[in-house]
Amino acid sequence: MAWRCPACGYSPNADVSLEAKALLAERPEPVELAIRDAIRLVNDHVYSRKMPKHFISQFIYGVDGVDDGDVLRGVRLFIDKEFYKLNRNLAYLGGIIRNLHQTKESQKNAEKNLHGLNPPEIKKEK
Repeated sequence: MAWRCPACGYSPNADVSLEAKALLAERPEPVELAIRDAIRLVNDHVYSRKMPKHFISQFIYGVDGVDDGDVLRGVRLFIDKEFYKLNRNLAYLGGIIRNLHQTKESQKNAEKNLHGLNPPEIKKEK
């Protein structure tokens, strides 16, 4: 019986890399390029270009159910803050992305409470 991650459904077998490539190809091009760039940066800085391929598959499976906007926002945050230079790996990036996805609604409500709503439009009568 093969091991299966209860959170994301990842199980290490021969077809995983092909499935991960298919999942990545389903994303829009800007998101796919951002993910590939983050993977390359982590591979270069953290693993000295020797990252195991199953780490990539685990990451792609972990962010499979997340919206493209949240993925792109998380990857941009990871790259802008240069977390890869602090030896943060793909699991850390996946955590950022999942956290952004889970707290999106509460963050919108908090920003609405902090900044308020737009004032009503006042029309001048002629």
